[in-house]
Amino acid sequence: MKKIVYIAVLAICVRFICGCEVDSATEELKVTPESARVKRGQSVEFHVTGGYHYRWSLEQESWGMLSSRTGDTTVYTSLYSPDTNEVAVQVITVSSTIPGSAGGTTNAPGYEITAKVYVIHER
Repeated sequence: MKKIVYIAVLAICVRFICGCEVDSATEELKVTPESARVKRGQSVEFHVTGGYHYRWSLEQESWGMLSSRTGDTTVYTSLYSPDTNEVAVQVITVSSTIPGSAGGTTNAPGYEITAKVYVIHER
């Protein structure tokens, strides 16, 4: 009987020390595809995993548009046609804020993780 009580108390202690994480995020965002080639008027869909509450942004706003600035999926549509010898690369950044932990012996602050996708504009 003492052994059962000891195991039960140990299990409860481990649960409180380790915590219980229901939703988890990795330390890295993964975007697919990682890069793409488009011509003016063409679109490509991007999907991200590994975080929470995603935000998408463009380096060159006038070169294209995103179907959504939030969420795990967005579609980039090219509005740009480069000059003949120009290499035109649009950088799409997706970011996610990983919430901190509260309570227990530590209060870890939240932090932001980002990933970049490269879209090559072709003539």
